[in-house]
Amino acid sequence: LFTKEEINKFISGGAAGAVAKCVIAPLDRVKVLFQATTRRFTVNNAFLEMIRISREEGIRAFWKGNYAMMLRIIPYSAIQFATYDYYKKQIFGADRNSSKTKLMLFNFMPGALAGATAVLLTYPFEVTRTRLAIQTTSQVYRGVSHAFWTIGKAEGMKGLFNGFYPTICGIAIYSGVSFSLYFTSKEVIGHRGNLEHFLFGAAAGIIGQLSAYPFDVVRKRMQAHGFIEKVSSFRATHNEEELKSMLSYWKMIVRGEGLRGLFKGFSMNIVKSPIASGIVHTTNEVMNHYFEDYSDKEKSYL
Repeated sequence: LFTKEEINKFISGGAAGAVAKCVIAPLDRVKVLFQATTRRFTVNNAFLEMIRISREEGIRAFWKGNYAMMLRIIPYSAIQFATYDYYKKQIFGADRNSSKTKLMLFNFMPGALAGATAVLLTYPFEVTRTRLAIQTTSQVYRGVSHAFWTIGKAEGMKGLFNGFYPTICGIAIYSGVSFSLYFTSKEVIGHRGNLEHFLFGAAAGIIGQLSAYPFDVVRKRMQAHGFIEKVSSFRATHNEEELKSMLSYWKMIVRGEGLRGLFKGFSMNIVKSPIASGIVHTTNEVMNHYFEDYSDKEKSYL
């Protein structure tokens, strides 16, 4: 059903995502706690939140919801990298133009489709992870499986896919931009060693995040609304107005917090995103080289 090369890319992508998310999990949890609420984000407030988490919840709490994240990110990253090459072949085949503009488009479209496919197949775990991460003063969910089944039973499939529309829009932009920049630079400039894999991956990640970040804030609000008020002293909205669509959340954030509200926590992402994206691409390249070398050795023995 799948070729050995496709399976290797799947494994490499999954390992890359897992390593990156484990490293940046503490920063990610703090960012989510601000994105999902109406409170003002500053570097000082983020630092104070880190102190509060360590004192009140313990150091392990920085990785709260990380198990759910692993259940999502390993298949997500695996699917993203595996389907990227598949879409590239299906859409363009062997027809490739060497101009930089067309080469970036050649890498953007498969990247966007790969990200969208990965989100569609793993999204319920993203909702579960967010719910677990924003529990502070009380615990509604005891763990990943309990959260998953409780949300499904109480809210149905709608609850497990809450915030899906801004996510699919945001990830298509982010994945398209970041994959386009990384793989175009690899083909045009050439990456010499792991340091350059990391640096180009980091640059692609921060530019991709900047282009799609408002969608990330909106989806976190949609995922948290109606729940964060039960498990913390914070709120996801500014008033009791009924919010149903992605656009209504977008308007609520801008009206209550200004355009800056759509970029809440981005200064933390300036640190987090390059590290995560650099690690993802470097780990993926290292794993791919390992499988290629192993395959070459196997052939030499035959």
